[in-house]
Amino acid sequence: MPPNARVELDDSFHARLVTLLDAANGNRRARRLTVAELEAVLQTALSEPVGYAWKSAGDSPDPRSLTAVCLAVRLDDVVVVSASSARGAATPASAWHDIPSWNVVNAGANTRHVRAWARRREQPDRLHVPIVRDAPETTEESLRAEILANPDDDAPRHVLSDLLIERGDPRGEFIALQLQLEAAPDEAVSTRAKELLNAHGDGWVGLSRDEALPTFRRGFVESLQIFEPLVSTAVAELCGREPVRALRFVTSRRMEMHSLSLAPWLPRIHTLEFVANNRYGLAGVTADALEALLETSSIRGLKRLVLRDQPVGDHGAAMFAQYASSLPSLRALVLQNAALTARGARTLSGIRWFNRLEELSLADNAFQVQGVEALVGNGAGRSWKTLDLSGTAMGNAGAFVIARARAMTSLSSLFVARNRNGPNGLAAILDAPHLASLTEVDFAGNPIAAAGREKLAARFGPAPHRLDDR
Repeated sequence: MPPNARVELDDSFHARLVTLLDAANGNRRARRLTVAELEAVLQTALSEPVGYAWKSAGDSPDPRSLTAVCLAVRLDDVVVVSASSARGAATPASAWHDIPSWNVVNAGANTRHVRAWARRREQPDRLHVPIVRDAPETTEESLRAEILANPDDDAPRHVLSDLLIERGDPRGEFIALQLQLEAAPDEAVSTRAKELLNAHGDGWVGLSRDEALPTFRRGFVESLQIFEPLVSTAVAELCGREPVRALRFVTSRRMEMHSLSLAPWLPRIHTLEFVANNRYGLAGVTADALEALLETSSIRGLKRLVLRDQPVGDHGAAMFAQYASSLPSLRALVLQNAALTARGARTLSGIRWFNRLEELSLADNAFQVQGVEALVGNGAGRSWKTLDLSGTAMGNAGAFVIARARAMTSLSSLFVARNRNGPNGLAAILDAPHLASLTEVDFAGNPIAAAGREKLAARFGPAPHRLDDR
């Protein structure tokens, strides 16, 4: 939540909180919660990365004894709060029957259940408290808010730059220099901008380089490479105040997706990448973690999604189909080495945004010719400009399928490396009339022999293709 967000309880809301708490406490003298404790939980939910907060009045050794429990869950514009009672080990799952289970170790694992609990309508024991967002108080805050709201507009960046320069703040000069570089490259301007960044960048970002590496563009952080499997408080604060558009997670640990899916700034992100740390060869995103991301409406503006060496498998493909409405803006999908079979490829091909993609990479999924047929056999690919099916074990048969896929008239880059494609498969692709717009092909690692090399040279010349007979 941005720092100008808060909840405000008027007399009516306060009275209803008291009523809820009275019912939860009953006539007991022990294991009771106070109004102040409930209000504190409400405020905590507003800032918690997992999107909720809760408190119990303590477990009872007697399984017949009741204990007060309160729960507050942050949604887009409200915090849903309630109080109830539970017997024995007091958790929200024991206090409310519509929360199926409770993980006391991993708080993020409960987020999905409590958000479903909070979204249920016509529940008289659940109070919806509006989230109030205060207007910026200063000119600088107003300009920064405008930059966040309109990241493609340079006008507020120029005005903020002038304001900061007048104050003697080096960030103002840095913004001005990077705006100059965006318009036209200049070595002297670039050198000065790097000097300012080296001197002040760590202070502007507020992150250690072991945690994340930022990339500045037009004076502000545009992208982040993150080395943790979650959105930390420091990363969340940075994304809340800078117009970050792209995130790249590089981690060897299991991704805690709820910390990302609940972020209030997530709608601004247009590129998400999840890359396994090659030093360990371990994956961070499973199909369940992918579902936690896809089920949020905050990624409707996402244009590019990359998962490299993440074993989401066919179950992950099913998640894409189930939550297809979450990705109406998606134009590039990379699922490299994702443990997809032909079944998963067929599932992807049936999603309504699949044909609107401009870039598709399913490299290193060994779904063979059956997977290629599932992808392009039904007339898909009309908008594709880049297609990467390297390492899919498709063989010449897969090349023949591509050569018959007449819908792919916009394709300019085709990557089919390491597929056991021989000269016949290569010839079929290069001779296909609908693939006349190809300007780049990659046949590296295929036994195409001298005849294949000659055919590539005749079509493209020596530069735009890659090949390797090994």
